[in-house]
Amino acid sequence: MNKILHTKTIEILWDDMDGYYHVNNAKYFTYMQECRFDWLKIHDVKYSPTTRAPVLSSTKCKFIRPIVYPATINIDMYLINRNGKKITFRHTIYATNNPEHIYAIGEADVVWFDFVNQKSIFEPEEYASIYNK
Repeated sequence: MNKILHTKTIEILWDDMDGYYHVNNAKYFTYMQECRFDWLKIHDVKYSPTTRAPVLSSTKCKFIRPIVYPATINIDMYLINRNGKKITFRHTIYATNNPEHIYAIGEADVVWFDFVNQKSIFEPEEYASIYNK
């Protein structure tokens, strides 16, 4: 597997649960998103919804087992592919106290978007340089 770019730890909130007493499936996508933006923040990559920012072009998630409150999870983020303007990340969501206990594996295709000119752009140089840090 590719090198881990970032790991984010999240404590599950009661509010994350659905009527079946496990984390709502939409929350998994939020956890993956938070991991990506946390990585950008740590590397001080600037983005803004009025100038330029990374946007999601597609995403998917394979749900392996439910997350049940209370729980603390880790989300590992890997770079899978850079092809033109598209960057693909893989996320593995697992129990912090048991890395073998995998809840889900997801992927996200991301492109940078220029909001002024309303078009996708190649990733900014400062963004591209953080893959090897």
